[in-house]
Amino acid sequence: MEVKGTIPWSSQLSAEVSLGGHFRIHVPGRTYYLEDASGDQAMAESWVQTICNVQALAQPPSARQAAAPTSPATPRIASLDSLDVE
Repeated sequence: MEVKGTIPWSSQLSAEVSLGGHFRIHVPGRTYYLEDASGDQAMAESWVQTICNVQALAQPPSARQAAAPTSPATPRIASLDSLDVE
């Protein structure tokens, strides 16, 4: 796959699961509509959980909540500055 762009990371970023392996990422001023490459609903949920975990880790320690551990099949986020979209 090739990278088609980046999603800017923001403290206001949020993610939600849709149906059919789809999920959405909301940032101020824009919503990105994405689909897991396999179309698998469980993987879409894993993407959203991973994004939420990274979002929690990106918060200052005083505001941080304990993030659930991720599984080996969880998608990887390379940078806290942006999310690469393939």
